[in-house]
Amino acid sequence: MPAAPTEADTVASGPLTAADHGGLGSILLRVSSLTLLTQVISFVSSILIARTLGATRSTDAYFLGYSVPLFVSSVFLTAIRSGAIPALTDEASRSERAFLAGSSELVSITLISTLLLSLLAAACAVALLPLTAGSPSLVAQAQVNALALTPLGVCAAMVSALAAILAVINRFAAAALVVGIDPILRIVLLALFGSALGTKALVIANDGGNALAVLVMWALVLRHGIPLKLRWPMRSDFVRRSIALTAPLVLCSAVVATNPVIDRAMTAPLGAGSITALDLGIRLFGIPLTLLGATLVGPLTATWSARKAAGGWAALRDSVNRGIEMFTVVVPPLLVLGIVLRHQLVSLIYHGGGYSEHATNQSAAVLGISELGAPAMLVGIAFGTLFVIEGHAKFVLMTGVINFALNGILDYVLRTPLGVAGIALSTSMTYTVVLVIYATATRRRWEGVRTPFSGPTGVRTFLAAGAMSVVTIALASAFSAEADRIELLAEVVVVSLAGLASYLAVVLRRDQWRRLITASLRQLTRLGWPGPLPGQVER
Repeated sequence: MPAAPTEADTVASGPLTAADHGGLGSILLRVSSLTLLTQVISFVSSILIARTLGATRSTDAYFLGYSVPLFVSSVFLTAIRSGAIPALTDEASRSERAFLAGSSELVSITLISTLLLSLLAAACAVALLPLTAGSPSLVAQAQVNALALTPLGVCAAMVSALAAILAVINRFAAAALVVGIDPILRIVLLALFGSALGTKALVIANDGGNALAVLVMWALVLRHGIPLKLRWPMRSDFVRRSIALTAPLVLCSAVVATNPVIDRAMTAPLGAGSITALDLGIRLFGIPLTLLGATLVGPLTATWSARKAAGGWAALRDSVNRGIEMFTVVVPPLLVLGIVLRHQLVSLIYHGGGYSEHATNQSAAVLGISELGAPAMLVGIAFGTLFVIEGHAKFVLMTGVINFALNGILDYVLRTPLGVAGIALSTSMTYTVVLVIYATATRRRWEGVRTPFSGPTGVRTFLAAGAMSVVTIALASAFSAEADRIELLAEVVVVSLAGLASYLAVVLRRDQWRRLITASLRQLTRLGWPGPLPGQVER
């Protein structure tokens, strides 16, 4: 018997789908607030890495070795959430028994597949890194780290599989929260034993944190009345459908997930600390990207799959258009602030301790150039989800191959003239090309799906981003270039608030302002604001 009666009732009466608990907006509010918390924790751990360990050959070897299990987890992260959720949603619509059986088969397939892939990836890393990374000492340390971090890929993929099961019954919070276990351990170990353990503290935290995350997610799935049994996967209808849908996505993810490994290997010859500067710049860029993008893959797929099952193509098309419009409006202010305040942000967060001025400048360049690809990365999530739900996984695989080939070519071409910034630019250019391919193919296949950044919303977005750019650049130029940390913090806060105010003043219509204010007041009331709010009328 599950510990929570309401959850037990949910499963006992038939699994609850994402469509039963509001739309994407309410899900986004719940998930993004929890993801923000975990991103803050991860953000603090990145600061400790920079301040405690600096940017050295040792940290370069850690990040290069870390990219190997990151490859394994990335292969299955999007593939499981995007491919398994529609298949599990179909099972849930058939019967409770089919859903429970499919859940056990999913975790069994994931465990076996990721274990084999992790061992293969570790072996390839040992064999191939000497051919690409240059320095023998760097290669030797990276190989040891890659082998030590082998459990990370398996655990991260298992968390994704368990998150997919919970997503089908509209439970997204746990997947957003358990991500914080790893960085919490990193913070504790670096603060207490950083000087003694060095990068070994990061390896211990990665393996231990993700193993603990699996245990927590497994316990939550059981608590929601879904018994899981590890067994050799049978040739059931669910397994065949999952493989048919997920196999192209796994191949696509495998191709795309190779890019971070190639990026870091290409960066290694640029000097000691270059890989660390690249990785920490990408991590800073990844905070809003993860908050808005990666965490929404599961909710998007679950919600849109349920909408299609309930209302057909028309309902799915409307949801896709709302998702594209949401990303179109939300992304530009992040892009403007990331570019204008790139050096201030990196100096405020990383500079000092073991992190040099040269590494700070490199990370700032990576952050600013990475922001150029943010619109394409986030809007591409909506298009990729649409193609998966509509059964065009092979097209997603084709875009992955294009992504891989173009990124590798641009890395090689741009590395020499631009250094670390050239590696970041190749990624931004690649995602932009892939978005154009997605948008063009969508217009040819389906009617009624909007083109990103077009129409009245697109015009308002461009005008608002222009106004925001003028305001932020003007304010930033008024501050001293030789500011201390307090002055940098004040500059970031003032410029950000003024820029966001100017953006919202242009991009939002009058009715949207009213809805925004009403929603904000309602949220404050839910958080326990004492007494009635000024001007709030009880209806």
